[in-house]
Amino acid sequence: MVKDLNKKEFDGKIVLMCWHHGMIPKLIRALGHESPYEPWPEELYDRIISIDKDGIKNIPQRLLFGDTID
Repeated sequence: MVKDLNKKEFDGKIVLMCWHHGMIPKLIRALGHESPYEPWPEELYDRIISIDKDGIKNIPQRLLFGDTID
């Protein structure tokens, strides 16, 4: 998947990936970044990990009651 994401056809595009949370740290490392969680906490479902030319951001989604705010 990482090989495909590095293809020129994705330059400047937004790609949304929904992934099993237990595999997210491995995917983030494969994309060349440090995972914010290692291992990913089993109870953590409210994060958006944004990776772009400026780096990686760990953002709360804030969609549901009880989602974290930081």
